[in-house]
Amino acid sequence: MVRYSDSETERGLFSIAFTPDYATSRLFYVAYSQNDGDIRVDELKRASTDPTRATRFGQRKVIEIEHSQYATHHGGQLQFGPDGFLYLSTGDGGGDGSLIDPLRTGQNLNSLLGKLLRIDPRRPTSTRGYSVPTSNPFFGPGDGRRDEIWAYGLRNPWRFSFDPFGRLWLGEVGAKSREEVNFSSSPTRGRGFNFGWSCYEGTLRIRSCTASGHDPPLYQYSHAGASCSITGGYVSRDPNLPSLSGRYLHGDYCTGALHALRRTSTGSVTNTTLGLVVPRLTTFGQDSAGRLYAASRFGTVYQLRAAGG
Repeated sequence: MVRYSDSETERGLFSIAFTPDYATSRLFYVAYSQNDGDIRVDELKRASTDPTRATRFGQRKVIEIEHSQYATHHGGQLQFGPDGFLYLSTGDGGGDGSLIDPLRTGQNLNSLLGKLLRIDPRRPTSTRGYSVPTSNPFFGPGDGRRDEIWAYGLRNPWRFSFDPFGRLWLGEVGAKSREEVNFSSSPTRGRGFNFGWSCYEGTLRIRSCTASGHDPPLYQYSHAGASCSITGGYVSRDPNLPSLSGRYLHGDYCTGALHALRRTSTGSVTNTTLGLVVPRLTTFGQDSAGRLYAASRFGTVYQLRAAGG
């Protein structure tokens, strides 16, 4: 996963996702914010003669989402799920720190902002650059709700991932006091999830509104100690890091501190500080061998290794 902009104001490329059959199809997808702020996802194809380049004429627009009113909260990521569909997280449309979801998109099922979307980009229709799986929770004509929505109630989802069991882990950037990790316990459990924004920030009610079926976070932390903005990561499956096996790696943009969260079979949660700091932590990555990486806004990419490794 590659990142070229931060979680708040910069515009540009913010995520790349490779198809599960990338080795043969050579297809990959990029999400970026345009000069006017709109979110766009394009399909590209790797050149057959140069693995570092895309074909010159292979770019195709998949989806474009209006996001021009405010410069913040574009959201965070593209990721292919265990079902083979493409998931896209979007922010709520932005606003400065004094505004709480000014566009009221978080709980609005007619808007694609503040959502986790699920689409099939490999099957464009005559009117769209993608199709929508019929198993999406709001699929169906005539009710006004957007078919593309998989889950909703998000402010600025900053990195999500699927673990080896297909479970969803999602870091959600808070407004004034809470950062949170959201979780679904099975590949289909997150279908129709309502993460609560902007009626809730974490478990804290911040507006007098109704968040139907609110699914509270698995874990949350305050802005104490200069923490300010969560950067979500991955569940470790690196065989060279046995102490982190099965733990969810995440961190904070402001402190740079890395943490490992463990969820037991009974549902209890422990969060351990690793004693590692990545200045201006913007993203994590995981390769096909399970190795974990963390990237700084200053341009450095770090690989997590065992002491002495």
